[in-house]
Amino acid sequence: MFTEIANLLRINMPPNGIFCGDMVLYRFGSKLYASAGFRINIRDMRFSADSDYNHLDSCAEGFLEQLTQGENLSAQIAWHCDSNFADVLESYRAQTYHSKTPAVKRYREAKAKSYQDALKRGELRREHLHIFITTCLSNKPKKVPRSHLKAHYEAKVHSLRLSLAEQEENLRCNFAGAATIHRLDELELFSYFFDF
Repeated sequence: MFTEIANLLRINMPPNGIFCGDMVLYRFGSKLYASAGFRINIRDMRFSADSDYNHLDSCAEGFLEQLTQGENLSAQIAWHCDSNFADVLESYRAQTYHSKTPAVKRYREAKAKSYQDALKRGELRREHLHIFITTCLSNKPKKVPRSHLKAHYEAKVHSLRLSLAEQEENLRCNFAGAATIHRLDELELFSYFFDF
């Protein structure tokens, strides 16, 4: 992996990147960047009070304000819709199966069927909000002996992980009570970029 990271910093290469656990490492110009992706799960707010909207707005403002105070930090925000509820319906069915109360079980089975039918008709919609936080590594190292490159890049990747973990904590603190935050793992990052 560290050979790939070293290769990313070669100036004559076009922008390119690799997945490194729950980060994407890529080169642009002479700098190495690391990005972490997060899915922000906001509850359905169609019938919410104005105070709920205001709270969510202040959460977003607080996070963006903290982000702009950091050095070498940026964010990309992506929003999209789909109608794929297969994972949610499967979880709902599994919970229904384990229900001990017959009346509750019948009700949940009827709801599951209703949702499944609505899914087949294309009437269900789900919104997704993703935030990708990016931090920059300094320019390519000068005067680092080849024998020390692995240790050098291990330290740099560790530093990037710490920086992104701090931003994840800022995100969680700012959106506490308004949304849940899920950090994308390597497979989810790959799937997101593949679909993108």
